Formats: sequence, structure tokens, C-alpha cells
Amino acid sequence: MSQFYEIKVSEVSSQTRSDSIRVSVVVPTYNRPESLQACVTALLRQSYPGRNSEILIIDDGSEPALTANALLSGGKVDSELAEIRIIRQQNAGPAAARNRGIREARGTLIAFTDDDCIPSPDWLSLLVQAYDETPGALLGGLTSNGLNHLLFSEASQLMLDMLYRYYNREQNSAMFLTSNNWLCAREQLLSIGAFDMQFREAAGEDWDLCARWREAGWNMRWVPDAMIEHRHAQRLRDFCRMHFRYGKGAYRFHKQRSVCNKRNSDSTGSFNRHLPRLIPQALQRYPSWSRRLQLLTALVIMQSSVTLGYLTASMSPTGTRQ
Repeated sequence: MSQFYEIKVSEVSSQTRSDSIRVSVVVPTYNRPESLQACVTALLRQSYPGRNSEILIIDDGSEPALTANALLSGGKVDSELAEIRIIRQQNAGPAAARNRGIREARGTLIAFTDDDCIPSPDWLSLLVQAYDETPGALLGGLTSNGLNHLLFSEASQLMLDMLYRYYNREQNSAMFLTSNNWLCAREQLLSIGAFDMQFREAAGEDWDLCARWREAGWNMRWVPDAMIEHRHAQRLRDFCRMHFRYGKGAYRFHKQRSVCNKRNSDSTGSFNRHLPRLIPQALQRYPSWSRRLQLLTALVIMQSSVTLGYLTASMSPTGTRQ
């Protein structure tokens, strides 16, 4: 079931309108209508021409079901021509939701963000510009924490910053980009099978796709100017669950690489060996010693949760199933 909503009625025919779309922005969502409103508002305020893009909201079985009126109840949006399609499916996880968006997309380029992210006004323009400079590459932007007053949200951001610093030392030859801030060609995604839907939860599916992208011989590029703000509020319990899930996803990823006889290509094991050096460097940006200690404690909790998730998955009789 799908719903279609146009913020502003186009005077051109639907066929011309479809042919003019170059970029489809895919946003998977599940039971976060307020966060999604803020995300969509930011997408409708992009500097990239609205007539050349569409926004696909993939409602992954939210209850109650997402509607256009609820989505846009946050107020008026001034847009040259903003087109939104809401597509509802049974709950199947973010990888399946993104794949649904890829199949439904009319653009030759696909951009991804998440329902708890706020793209900057020039986010899409900068990613498209970078793609035109490096055709065929997978582009990823910079993610910042929009809730830096929350300890566990800031700790998650700190770990992401360390991952990017380690894996993307050469911006034009990146190795890991998170799927909440991507742009690439639709046909290339389809040719490598898009997201692996066996990653049922949000954990490991972006690592897997990045690995398959590189194995296909294609470039990845980090574009730090293309910024999004991530607003994911995390309490201790949520924080532990999320990183436990990441540990399970990491096991699945490494297991698949092993089964397929694929090299992990500088996997997280190498990164973890460098953490004793990376963590003190990352903590230096916080002037308060008490804040540094709090974040260090949170990072220890994080790594313990990841390790527990990894070990739990490795001992599960179902093997890699999440």
C-alpha cells in the first residue's frame, strides 16, 4: 500500500516530472513520527532543486500507520516542488526497507538518511556534486551528534568519529561509510544485490554493503562537507542493547566473510587493536576531565556490550541469525 503527497502541484505532466527526477532520497522509518517530521522538513529545505528529486518514506510497519497529514503536521514548508511518497510494508527491518526504497525509486541516484537525522540545507547538493566529480563512487558525508548533552549519544558519536578517522584516512579512498548519509547509483546497488536482508536489525548491513562495493572494484569517497545531525537519544539500557546488537551484526559480517572466503579488508579487529591509541586522542577535544572520565566509562560499557553480543551470536545454535 502506498500514499502519494505533493507539497506543491506541478504544472508539468507526470511523465515529464518522472523523467526529471535524478535523485531519490530514501528514508526508512519505524514508530518515530516526530523525529521523521524534523527529518522531512530538513529534506524539503534542501538547496538541491526539488523538481529533480523525490523523497521516499518507507514505513516499516509503524503502528499506527504513517499518513501524509501526520508527517507534515509540523507546519508549512516552502519548497519549489517537493514530492513525497509514503510506502508502507510489513515490518522487515531497515535493510529490507531500504531495498524497498531502491526498487521504488525513479531517480538514477539514491541518497539515504535515517528518520532521526537532520540533513544540512546543502547536504544533497554536495553529495551530487561529489558524485559528478567521481562518477560511480559511493559517497558518504559527515555525521555529527545533535544531542551532545546526552552522555551515551556522545559516546556513540565519539566511537563513530574514531572509526572514520581510522578507516577513511584517505577521503577519496574510504573504507567505511554509515548508511544514514550515503549517495550512489541505483543500478550499481542493484547489481551487487543491494542490502543483505539477513541483517534483520540495524547492525552490520552497512559494513557488509561497503565490503561488497569495494569487492566489485568501485571507489568509496568521504565528503565531510555533506553534513547531517544525528538525534538519537540513548539511555544506558538503550545504549547497551544497541551495541549488543552491533556485536551480533559484527559476528554475522565476519562469519559471512569467512564462509565466502573473502578477506575482511582491514576489519574491526584491526581497528580494535588501535583503540588504546585512538581513545586518548579523541578525548582530548573535551576540556573537562570529568567529561573525559564519563565518556571513557561509557566506551568501556560499549565495548563490553559489543563483545557480549559477538560472543552470544558465536555460541547461538542458529549461527549468524540476528
